[in-house]
Amino acid sequence: MEKPLFPLVPLHWFGFGYTALVVSGGIVGYVKTAATSVTFVGVMGMRSYYYGKFMPVGLIAGARYFHYITLLYHVEFSLLPRILYAFKTLLVSEYLMLCIN
Repeated sequence: MEKPLFPLVPLHWFGFGYTALVVSGGIVGYVKTAATSVTFVGVMGMRSYYYGKFMPVGLIAGARYFHYITLLYHVEFSLLPRILYAFKTLLVSEYLMLCIN
């Protein structure tokens, strides 16, 4: 039996936690103030800028940057070599097709 070229990717639990945090914050903001998400982001950003408060903007921003770092780590060390391998095999097959024709 052949080994699959691309094995199943494990679940990224931090990504699910980050998504749940952002969604729950949006729901709580909407329920409390009946604001849309764009207004909520604008108000959070202005309050953090004027008053220098960390919560909740800093928590969301920190979680977002940590999530990006983990995604870059996973892409760089697990997915990128597979993408390059697939691209290389595609180039080789195209080259062989040109040589045959």
